[in-house]
Amino acid sequence: MSDKWSLYLTEYDRLLDEYRDEPVTLLEIGIQNGGSLEIWSKYFRNHQALVGCDINPECANLRYEDPHIRVIVGDASASDTRDRITGHASQFNIIIDDGSHRSSDMIKAFCLYFPLLASGGTYIVEDIHCSYWESFEGGLDNPFSAVTFFKRLANIPSYENWIIPKTRVDNLRGFFWKYDCRVDEECLSQIQSVEFLNSVCVVRKASASVESGNVTYGRLLGEYRGKPVRLLEIGTEDGASLGTWSTYFKNYQTMICCSIKPVYARLNVDDPRIEVIAGDAKSPEGFQQITRLNPQFDIIFNNGSRVSGDMIKTFSLYFPLLANDGILMIRDIHYAYGAGLEKALFDPFSAVTFFDRLVDILNYDHWGVPQMRTDFLHGLFLKYQCMIDEEVLSYLHSIKFIDSLCVIRKASANALDRRIIGGGEEHVVTGISQSHESSFLIDQTFNPWTKLAFVREELTCTKLMLDDARGQLNDISSTKPHPLRDARHWLISRIDELGKEK
Repeated sequence: MSDKWSLYLTEYDRLLDEYRDEPVTLLEIGIQNGGSLEIWSKYFRNHQALVGCDINPECANLRYEDPHIRVIVGDASASDTRDRITGHASQFNIIIDDGSHRSSDMIKAFCLYFPLLASGGTYIVEDIHCSYWESFEGGLDNPFSAVTFFKRLANIPSYENWIIPKTRVDNLRGFFWKYDCRVDEECLSQIQSVEFLNSVCVVRKASASVESGNVTYGRLLGEYRGKPVRLLEIGTEDGASLGTWSTYFKNYQTMICCSIKPVYARLNVDDPRIEVIAGDAKSPEGFQQITRLNPQFDIIFNNGSRVSGDMIKTFSLYFPLLANDGILMIRDIHYAYGAGLEKALFDPFSAVTFFDRLVDILNYDHWGVPQMRTDFLHGLFLKYQCMIDEEVLSYLHSIKFIDSLCVIRKASANALDRRIIGGGEEHVVTGISQSHESSFLIDQTFNPWTKLAFVREELTCTKLMLDDARGQLNDISSTKPHPLRDARHWLISRIDELGKEK
């Protein structure tokens, strides 16, 4: 018997279809009643080896007709268990961690088994929503949770653009120290992409051959190729992309391209389905021009300003215009790691920080506190004078970091929904067949790490408001007559006191 959240089944078909006819080697950590191995044996028609590992001694009694299925009983975090696993396969195309779901175990498992992932392979971590619960060593702002670890991994595909004298290992050293584990620099350099969905993290290892940009875009956009797509590109350089997209999306319905460069207004296009706008897409005028032509889009490319504030404001304006099952691609986010343009690896107001926060928004249903999604983004919204409403944020479906791209998908439903039970025999863990419940919530009101997240956000907002008030007071010259002249110094000192109290 096997049980999986219904969301997983839909996404696994998207993530793993490319391996379906390959001689796959698969490792699954945490097999419970063993039914998932039978499912994988049917899904991967030419599988070579399917290895399951579970700490429950009763799993040793599981029996399979398929000779390619093997079960190892032991703690997956132990080196001797790893040695027994590699006795059946030295490398794996797919690794699925469905083990204890404790942050320490998920991180240690990644350190042990990601090096065993073959080039072009996929590493999947299930149920990372447990990383928001104190009983699983988590919390919304816990610096050592598994979600925090995988968000740090998401920085690694853009490593060449950090522009600081730090290694990839330095980025994770605190986790390695706390959990007594390690992944070396060379292995980390092979991370091609990190993708987040509700309760799932997917890490892909680069293939042996260098993947071109065309192949990457083909993977991301192939499903839209024959559809009557509505496309918006913000920040078109010279109009060359118009020809590229009109050739690739042969059945496109409409294409709108916007550039802030005035010369773009002179670009002549024969196709009536293509509209060219010369203007600032973030301005009220530019936004109105675009939405008058088309109020909704299936694909949005943001290739405009690389300034963090502009990327965040553009997202807040145009993500609401994305259709369900649509995709928004932000190019060149590596600029958010550079110096001088509101950026740094851990800058609280950088675009990278904003998209990291969206990863937590994906898992909002598991926070276990009464705060809203917008509460967690209030400081960034206040800083850049923009906003996205609560309902729109609930439509976030997935976020993928791949080199200098951030790829965000939208869907009308992002819930785990119900557990799908397959098979009829409970050889190891009983009672599963009665468990069809929807996803549940564990109260985290008193989780100190979750409370800290909102205290920190409140402090950020207070500081921004105090800085704004101080700036306005500084504009009042102490040498010129003004109604507030006599109160100016007292107000500034009081603002400083309030800041210290906060």
